[in-house]
Amino acid sequence: MRRSSPPLPSPTLAALALTAALLLVACSLPDPPASSTNSALAETSLVRQGEKSYVQAALSLVTLKEISDLLQNGEPLLANYRFRLVLIRPWMPDQTVVEQTLSRRLKLHLITRRFEMVEEAAGQPVFTADAETALRFVGNPRYIPLRAPLPTTGKEGRFLLQTWFRLEQEGVSQIFRTLHRLLTFWRPDHSFRQSEFRPS
Repeated sequence: MRRSSPPLPSPTLAALALTAALLLVACSLPDPPASSTNSALAETSLVRQGEKSYVQAALSLVTLKEISDLLQNGEPLLANYRFRLVLIRPWMPDQTVVEQTLSRRLKLHLITRRFEMVEEAAGQPVFTADAETALRFVGNPRYIPLRAPLPTTGKEGRFLLQTWFRLEQEGVSQIFRTLHRLLTFWRPDHSFRQSEFRPS
């Protein structure tokens, strides 16, 4: 008796299998290093006032426009910052003085046209109808206190302020984020910028 050959998979199943395989490969690949020359971060700075030190950041106008457009669908956005202060030591390995994160959540309520702003540390929402105030909340964090004092180095001491920024849509799953990165030719999902600082 002649055996019948197994049926060939349909084009739809084959396409789904290929997509799943690509996603698995993409999820396992490391993130490429973010370039500070093409960064969403337009400016970062370290400010000293007496014994206290603060970090600040400002996003580019292009990134602020992207955030403004994404808010129009009513989905919350998360602006995640990571700050690292590094002491440069010429004859020894550089020393990480402090590393800390900042997360801010912004949502536009479509019916009332009011923006809901929540800072991770505070947890209590604040509302505003002013779009500029809302964009400054996520795009221009100012005077964020460092949790550790700067070491005494004298006027010759040098520091590097390294800043990472990542924008997330709260309702988008990881698999769709990965698929979006594949469709945009694996564009980094975070931005990086570093600047040098000398104590005055």
